[in-house]
Amino acid sequence: MKKITISNYKAGLCCLLCLLQSCQKSDDASPDNACKLSRQLYSQTGSQGTYTTDYQYNYDASGRFVGQTSQSTNTPKTGTGYSTLVKNILVYDTDGYLTTQTSSYETKENGKTTVQSNTITYEYVSGRLVNQTTRSIGTKGEVEIYTIKNEYGSDGTISKITTTIRGSQYIQTFTKGLLTKYVNRDSNGNETQPATINSQGLITKLVRGSTSYDTYEYDSQLRQVREESWYLNKLNSYRLTEFDDKKPYYESTSPQFKGHPVVNTNGIYPNNYTKFTYYGLDNMSIMRKQSETIYAYIYNSKGYPSSYTFNDAVRGLTGQATFTFENCN
Repeated sequence: MKKITISNYKAGLCCLLCLLQSCQKSDDASPDNACKLSRQLYSQTGSQGTYTTDYQYNYDASGRFVGQTSQSTNTPKTGTGYSTLVKNILVYDTDGYLTTQTSSYETKENGKTTVQSNTITYEYVSGRLVNQTTRSIGTKGEVEIYTIKNEYGSDGTISKITTTIRGSQYIQTFTKGLLTKYVNRDSNGNETQPATINSQGLITKLVRGSTSYDTYEYDSQLRQVREESWYLNKLNSYRLTEFDDKKPYYESTSPQFKGHPVVNTNGIYPNNYTKFTYYGLDNMSIMRKQSETIYAYIYNSKGYPSSYTFNDAVRGLTGQATFTFENCN
């Protein structure tokens, strides 16, 4: 059994959401001759102020993603702003398995500094990820631990994922790699099946409470294009998403770690977002457009975005991002 340690801010939340959303992994890391995103500069301006982030990404000699640093600054037009610093370092063993990832999430606001971090330990059997234990440390030093256990069928595809957190379990069953059943088991042993799943293994409805639930729709490419939120059995809000047909700028920074299962329960995202439209109930319970963010991209010769601008006329937001790639000539 191979034991591996990983640390990542907000990893606990991300890994749990990974079970309910899209989480694609395969046995091969991204090729070392592919375009590698090395820097992203992002800025946003609105009526409340400005927000900027500088992301920098690093790779080893073989082209594997080995870490990133991001620095963000929020500057409001009135009041006090804040800044964040995220550091993340990945290390691989000689067999190509991810061994260690250390991260920290530091926020400075009103003269105070807070830090969060997570540590995940991975265990592999016969080259497959079987156990994952997360230890999360919050801003006040509070510790939370949860586990994810993977099981596989005779064909090598994932057959079961069990997440245990705060005494409750979230159990997903797969057939030939497709999700077929999703069970919640609380600390008292009571079970519910909150998900409706289509023939492609994608969640189309997820019950949140006795009268609240979310629904999801996908296009022919399995991309999620509509999400609805229902409360008291009435439509409360919905979001529409549109995509381009180009390669996503984040492709090289979302490595497909060796030995991790292929899991897709809430759509795939092989392209870039071009439009988000959000509708919600106002204070008079009338459904209105709350935001409409439109992205305009410029692409490089390899089909990756070199920059984009965006505009949300509803909220009065504008912004832009530029991307620098390595090995992309």
